[in-house]
Amino acid sequence: MRIWDKRRLIAPLSYFIEKPFQNWTRLTSDLLGAVFIYADYTLPVAAVREELQRILNETKLWDHRASGLVVTDATERCQQQRPVGFALPGA
Repeated sequence: MRIWDKRRLIAPLSYFIEKPFQNWTRLTSDLLGAVFIYADYTLPVAAVREELQRILNETKLWDHRASGLVVTDATERCQQQRPVGFALPGA
């Protein structure tokens, strides 16, 4: 099975016999890497999203399949952000 970062999770055969499934990786085995930004709460998330989109629009390395910035965690000191969209064609 493909998981959130596009790695594949191997499950026992009994799992598939007992539960229906769909194979979403038939066409490609592309992988996404994860990059995390750790920032304090004064960093404006909307401005970071706009800058990420500007950078993606200007590079030929972006495959146009995904873009965005997700806040994935928050602690008492900082927030964790994960940009989406840094895919290299054929990588």
